[in-house]
Amino acid sequence: MVRGLRSGLEVLETEIAFGATPLDMALKRVSAAVDGGAATFFETAASALRGDTRTTGPEAFTAALREAERRSPIGKPEFEVLSALSFSIGVSDVKDQVRHVRLAEERLKVIEEKVALEVEKNARLYRILGLFGGLALALAII
Repeated sequence: MVRGLRSGLEVLETEIAFGATPLDMALKRVSAAVDGGAATFFETAASALRGDTRTTGPEAFTAALREAERRSPIGKPEFEVLSALSFSIGVSDVKDQVRHVRLAEERLKVIEEKVALEVEKNARLYRILGLFGGLALALAII
C-alpha cells in the first residue's frame, strides 16, 4: 500500500505541476495509474470532488482517508502523512502544493524503507526458526 500511495503522489505531483489539471481529474488519473488500496483512496477522493462542487480538496482527502481506514490496510504512519497533506491539497498555489506533495512522498519513502527492513528482519527470523524447528524434529525422531 505504501508503494502505491507513493507512486500515486508522484503522478499527482506531475499532474499539479506540469498538467495544471483540475484536482478531481488529476486524482482520477492517479487512481488509474496505481493499484489496490491506493487506487481506491485516490478514486474516492476524486469522486468526492465530482459529487459536490462545494467540496474542497481537504474535505475530499479527509473523506477518502476515512473510507480507506474502513476498507483497506492503511497504517497509522501512512494515515498521518496523508492527513497532513490533506490540509494543503487544492487550497494553495501550485508551488506550495508541489512542495507539500514532495514532502509527503519523502515521508512515505521513509515509511516504505522501514517496512522493507522489518520484512527482511522477520524473513530471517522465520528461516532460522524453521531451521531449528527442523533440527528439533529430526532429533526427536532419532
